[in-house]
Amino acid sequence: KKHRKKEILNASKAIGIDETIFLGLPDGNVLRSLEVLDRLVGIIRKVRPQIVISMNPLDSHYDHKKIGEIAGEAAERAGWLNSKELGTSYRIPLFLYMEGTLFGRNDILIDISKYVKRKEKIFSIYKSQITDGEKKMLYAMNIYRGFNKGSELAEAFEIAHDLPAHLNEVIDIFKSKS
Repeated sequence: KKHRKKEILNASKAIGIDETIFLGLPDGNVLRSLEVLDRLVGIIRKVRPQIVISMNPLDSHYDHKKIGEIAGEAAERAGWLNSKELGTSYRIPLFLYMEGTLFGRNDILIDISKYVKRKEKIFSIYKSQITDGEKKMLYAMNIYRGFNKGSELAEAFEIAHDLPAHLNEVIDIFKSKS
């Protein structure tokens, strides 16, 4: 398990993430609990992210499914007015599910053509978690999504159906980044 934590920290560093928060959930046996939900709600209310990208609850991997379910529920609960001990209520402007290893809804396609080298580096960091066959499959999915986007490579994201996007805020987020 230590090597997985090291992989995550190295991947986070490679893509510019300043802080990585570990919840200590068991690898291969992620379970929903009120303790985990409260911790995530507290993190969301403290960090106040503008965009959250999570694993998809429809993914083929057990842990990925559970993480997607738990993250979506925590995002919804973070917007509730109760549980003030976890911080001030906060609604995430945009909550997305990544596509993963199964083709899903593609509400948003992002051109990743100029980031392919960075993505390859991330794959090389996650040695214990991704096979050469999976790398090829994911690259092929990026080619397919790129064709749909009109670019060389793209990734697909689904807007969480039970967490509506706050479009005016999302537009403002992207305006401030440009």
